[in-house]
Amino acid sequence: MGILVLLLGFPTISAHADIAGTKVQPTLTISADPTSVDPDHPTAEISGQVTVPDGSGGTVGVPGLAVDLSANAGWGSITDAVTDQTGHYTATFVPAGEDTDDVNVWANTAETSDYAAAYSGTLLVHLAKAETRISLSPDRTTAVEGTKIGLSGTVERESATGWQPAAGVSVSLYGTAAGCWPPSQTVAADTAGHFQALLPLPCTGTFTARAHGTLYQPSQATTGTIAIQQAVHFKSGASIDVYGNVTVGGSVNVDYPSGSFAGKPLAIQYSADAGKWTTIKKITFNDNGYTTRFWYGRSGYWRAVFAGDTQYAPATSAASKAWRWNTRLESVKFAPKKVRKNHYITASGKLTRAVSKTKRTGYAGQKIEIAFRFKGKKTWYHLAWGKTDKYGRFSKKVKAHGSGYYQVIFRGGADTFADWTDGKAYVRTSALGAYTAITPDRPTPPAPITGRL
Repeated sequence: MGILVLLLGFPTISAHADIAGTKVQPTLTISADPTSVDPDHPTAEISGQVTVPDGSGGTVGVPGLAVDLSANAGWGSITDAVTDQTGHYTATFVPAGEDTDDVNVWANTAETSDYAAAYSGTLLVHLAKAETRISLSPDRTTAVEGTKIGLSGTVERESATGWQPAAGVSVSLYGTAAGCWPPSQTVAADTAGHFQALLPLPCTGTFTARAHGTLYQPSQATTGTIAIQQAVHFKSGASIDVYGNVTVGGSVNVDYPSGSFAGKPLAIQYSADAGKWTTIKKITFNDNGYTTRFWYGRSGYWRAVFAGDTQYAPATSAASKAWRWNTRLESVKFAPKKVRKNHYITASGKLTRAVSKTKRTGYAGQKIEIAFRFKGKKTWYHLAWGKTDKYGRFSKKVKAHGSGYYQVIFRGGADTFADWTDGKAYVRTSALGAYTAITPDRPTPPAPITGRL
């Protein structure tokens, strides 16, 4: 009876490993439900069974065996599984990527102490991609460089019941423009299929939105041309000379040049305190630069203003300070009033300067020039240089070459205007117009000195 039991038990042992020690070859099956995934059924259940012969012409499931599930690299993911008590396993396949319509899935089991390795063969899962359509609208058709353009639209997909929102679909937004490189951005459509983004467009061009996804046929929409006014960058400066002549000049540049500024209008503006501005002169650009010189006779601040056009945005240069202080020749005398020819007379007086808008002082250590013109002649001659003392006073003897007119000239300092007497002998200096601390007393330069005695 005991021998019979051994004989009856022999098939059970053979179901797992033969007596000679040869490992049993399992059978590994695989299937998918559904075999085609789409936006309404975005995943597939992968299932199968591992079986071995049961020794009596049938099969039996192998429990607790690890099943390694794989898919084409980059085209999907699938979890590994372990067989249950009946040898069955299940896993979930999630498609990925956008470059294929079909994905191969397969299963493997590794060799163990009882069983040889097994391979299921490949199973094809089809990706039924839905058609899509997309709309795109910008929030403006013109903008200044650097302004972010609001982009919005809707993505829909085709279904058995018609078009419906394509929730979660990726939307890639990018700009196209000649001569510049717009940034790009990818967003996802919300549950209603809507999407929005803010992107700058550096120069005139368009935006395109492209809807795409693993289970969607791509579609795209492009805006009309969006005109971008290029941002203008100024370099500007101003100066004022000792006679009140103002020079304003500079240059402009843009990030994405598309032409010259030559001939475009430019306003030159003045402000006494960099507060209220007044246009003093209108000029035009010379290529990508500008310069102008004119008499204004007042210290202050200057700037250039470009009103803008369809190509370039309005721009204003930084304010440039052009500043000098008033000087004045005071109490000027030539004595004596009568003298023999080639004898000497003395030119004396005082040079003062403003140090603020309300205070002035003697101008020390400054050179003053004595000039002479013969009566009835137009030519002025240099006679001598003098120098002011610490109080601004000066006294200089010069030879009297004949009857004529004398003049004292101060030709300005590093931060001061020039001044000179009116060229009438023995007549005290007189200022022209109301005095202010930041204007020269004389509106035009003295006559040029062309000779020397």
